Amino acid sequence: MNRLFKFISFNVTCAMFAFPMFVASATEVPVPMPGSGNTVGPTSVNLTTINGGTDSVTWTLSQSGNTFTYVYNLSMTNVLAAINTVVLSTGSAVTSSELSANLGFAGPETITTATDPFLKDLPASTFGILFSGGVTKITITTNQAPIWGNIFFSGQIRQTCGKNGCPPVQYASAYNNGFTTQPPILGGADWLPVPGSLTAPEPSTYLLLGSALVIPFFLRRFKTTKESTIKP
Repeated sequence: MNRLFKFISFNVTCAMFAFPMFVASATEVPVPMPGSGNTVGPTSVNLTTINGGTDSVTWTLSQSGNTFTYVYNLSMTNVLAAINTVVLSTGSAVTSSELSANLGFAGPETITTATDPFLKDLPASTFGILFSGGVTKITITTNQAPIWGNIFFSGQIRQTCGKNGCPPVQYASAYNNGFTTQPPILGGADWLPVPGSLTAPEPSTYLLLGSALVIPFFLRRFKTTKESTIKP
């Protein structure tokens, strides 16, 4: 029985490691999935603002089978016309072919402050997608399950020109409070769900994980009971 216990435990453990979708990288913390047919949100994000007015971001996440829809509503009250630039982080393995959005975008790629004045307040280089021009709502459909991520957005401040001309151009920006920190295992309002590099586990994968936990327990219990029975 001892040999059987070791054999089953070893093979179940090996099988678990054959399914890497359960393992996120050090910077990718999975968000609990809504479940097919369910929607989570709208939920507000805690923001840090620079030269901003009343800025806000809310997100909604829904799931249909292995397809996820991310909706982000953004608002800045202190900008000239509308939000000009939005940076949304993604998982490091996400590609453009896996994303469908209501607006054109660049990336996923590493985005830096570079020389773009709309990105000068970006807290840190970020791997993600870039939206430009009149952004108020972003809708993304993908097979990439959610992880906790970041958002940054900016626009040109509304200014009044006088008889001596217009003042120098200034920019307002905002980003989630947790932009430069690692999300905890449960995430929170300082981050928001973004498309990750984890695919939704199949039901058989859940069964396998359960087997990895249950089989060794019952074998150990059986072994203990048998030893108790044969004691004088």
